[in-house]
Formats: sequence, C-alpha cells, structure tokens
Amino acid sequence: MNPFEKLGRSAQRLKHKAVGPSDDDVVYVCKDCEAQFTEESPECPSCESTDIVAVEP
Repeated sequence: MNPFEKLGRSAQRLKHKAVGPSDDDVVYVCKDCEAQFTEESPECPSCESTDIVAVEP
C-alpha cells in the first residue's frame, strides 16, 4: 500500500468517526479490532486484518 492510499484511508476513517455511518450504509466490522467502516475493503483500515464481516443496518 502506497503512502497516498494510507493517507486516503486515514482521512476516510476520521470522516466516519466524526460523521458516523448513515442508516442506509452497510457497515463492515473487523473481528480483530472491532473497527467499523462503510466501504468494502479486503483488509481493515485500522489494523489491516482480513477478518471482516458485513453487518446490515
């Protein structure tokens, strides 16, 4: 992952912490660190784990 991808993911994470996911968003949860995010990703943006599950609102 290049530095720009990391910066983009960090910005998304901060945005979602400040605003939070909307009711219509599918929330993905990392089973390792319990981070929540709304964009599908092969790995957790917080801890880079691949143990992610989708949670319907």
